[in-house]
Amino acid sequence: MNPSAALPSVAHLIAAALLAAPVLAVRQAQDPAAMQKRFDALPPPRQLAVLAAIEGKLRASDDPAMQRIAALAQQARDPAPLRPRTFHDPKVFAPVAPARSLVPADAPQYAAVRSDFPAVQPLRDFAPTILYDWAEGTPARAARLPTPSQRFANLCAGYHPDADAAIAAALVWLDRDADQRPLAHWCEQLYADRDGHVFTAITLYDAWYSRRTVEVPDVDAIAFARTILHTEAYVSPIPDGARRDRLYRQIHEGFSRHRAYRTLCEAAAAAFVNITPALDPTYLPLVDRMHLLWGLCGYDVARFAQKLTAADRAELLDQLDRRLQEDPDAAAMAEQGKAAMRACADAVRTAAAAGLADG
Repeated sequence: MNPSAALPSVAHLIAAALLAAPVLAVRQAQDPAAMQKRFDALPPPRQLAVLAAIEGKLRASDDPAMQRIAALAQQARDPAPLRPRTFHDPKVFAPVAPARSLVPADAPQYAAVRSDFPAVQPLRDFAPTILYDWAEGTPARAARLPTPSQRFANLCAGYHPDADAAIAAALVWLDRDADQRPLAHWCEQLYADRDGHVFTAITLYDAWYSRRTVEVPDVDAIAFARTILHTEAYVSPIPDGARRDRLYRQIHEGFSRHRAYRTLCEAAAAAFVNITPALDPTYLPLVDRMHLLWGLCGYDVARFAQKLTAADRAELLDQLDRRLQEDPDAAAMAEQGKAAMRACADAVRTAAAAGLADG
């Protein structure tokens, strides 16, 4: 055999390069970092025009995944602004405790506390305009709206422009446990240290989620005892000892229950809009199970919510795991749903690249 016969000809190499060039160009055009840099270089009025064109095109799409995201989002349209977070009042829960004073974000001591207790972001690559208010159980408009740059970054990450409203609307359906509302309300109060300093925008949820050591002033501990445990047995000052240790342990257990519940609901809602939502890595294993459950429920949020809350959740997750591992049809259904979400995200990024090129 002639060795040269196995080698591609120059003509074949040129033809292959010509075929590969458009693919390479598309990949380069959709490189998120490059796209973001180009968008950020546009004048502000042009940024808004580009965003309006891209978002309008996506909302008019006949893609089934985009249509169901847009349809669910209609249930969370034009919500009221997020209510400012309050703090537990010493006058109500511990009159002998120090009066509380608000520490603004520009105060010298604020940065260290915020560094210890960073804001919890359910989706780490997504800046929402509409979010879910766990304290109230309703959609709300974010206190700080995303900038045009952040909105474009959402698109580069593959999120439909109505993904935030769809997530909030889904959570209205999924957040159904009555005993979780008091826990959510307690967790959404502002964090305070033992000296009565209350830190703006840093919630008890942020503090406890951080897994760092958290000071527990009597005010917050007694608020937990009264509103969650429904006992008046604790008054300030709470003395050291087994009784106080037991209360602190109950607070920790209550928060852990709420975090597990909240993150399961958030993972479920995120899987409705994205194939690989950027969740806390601890909770990423939930996503494949949620893709399967959405498929089994035909992406019907009412049916999904009923399934998620009808029985023991640990048992439900075990059942979904077994089906993914043992049932080829279930595994295929989950993969089909993920493929549709992947195509949706790719279409969003393609629309963003095209809109940027036109702009």
